[in-house]
Amino acid sequence: MSEIRAFSEMTDAEVDAMSKEECQHAIRTIRDFLIAASTNLPSVDDCLPSTSSSTPSSDAAASPEPAQDTLIFVTPAAALPNHK
Repeated sequence: MSEIRAFSEMTDAEVDAMSKEECQHAIRTIRDFLIAASTNLPSVDDCLPSTSSSTPSSDAAASPEPAQDTLIFVTPAAALPNHK
């Protein structure tokens, strides 16, 4: 995590001065961080309310109110620019 923070605080000049090996290391580190962050998030299906109806079948003629779902996307703070 501290390595990700260090990369995010680099200036353009510091990035330009990196060797090919340093760039490859940085890209792999950031890629691994993003993979780990994305695999620890719940799936969209886990965030949505259940669509199964608990209404008895005798009420089948009544149309249910449409669901008003809200999706919230979360970005780890360390992945945001200027995060300190």
